Amino acid sequence: ISAKILFLCVLFSVSGVYADNLRQLITQSRAILGDSPYYTYIPKLTDARIISYLNEGQNYAASYSWAFVKRTTFDLTVGATEYAVPSDFQTARRVTLDDSAIAETTLDSLDGEDGATWIRSSGRPTQYYIRMATSTIIGFNPVPGTVSSTGTIIMDYIAQVQAMTEMTDVPFNSIPEYAPLHNSLPKFVAYRYYLLSGNFEAAKTFAGDFAADVKRLTDIRDLKPNYRPGMQAR
Repeated sequence: ISAKILFLCVLFSVSGVYADNLRQLITQSRAILGDSPYYTYIPKLTDARIISYLNEGQNYAASYSWAFVKRTTFDLTVGATEYAVPSDFQTARRVTLDDSAIAETTLDSLDGEDGATWIRSSGRPTQYYIRMATSTIIGFNPVPGTVSSTGTIIMDYIAQVQAMTEMTDVPFNSIPEYAPLHNSLPKFVAYRYYLLSGNFEAAKTFAGDFAADVKRLTDIRDLKPNYRPGMQAR
């Protein structure tokens, strides 16, 4: 617990809202583990291990908060049923065809009475489905049979976060609204370290703090405040 107090003192010794990059997150992680203000003779974790845990933490946050939304567009083609989704796709949030929302369905619901044959129809799509194969795809039903039944698909989807590899990389896809929660990631590093070290009480404390921050990501996503705190470079 004393490590947590030390970390909070370091964290709140600066004023304003900052966007932390990977180098600063490594420094904060070392502060929470007691490796600051300089490395101990034998650091508790290597930089590579800290970076791995930081990325693991933001992947966990993205998977459980669904806070990272992106948009992609593509045009339907006559006779084409399925299309590739972006490589960072997790799940679809909203799909429209020429500004009209279309509903999600499943492949099972498109099967015929024998449960094995897909009854295909031709027309303007009113449904979409997601199929996971070697790469995830999105499909549409009915299948566009003429040019008049095609159009532009706009898909808002829950995205994965980009891994931080360069020291100047900023977590959470550099989304400004989430900058106040960058300090959640060193807490995840501490959780992983103390869990593997057998200090389950400390691990539980940091896990609870990290979970609360992930919940806050969800709150920000849902509330979408119409302002952004002043950002300061450092």
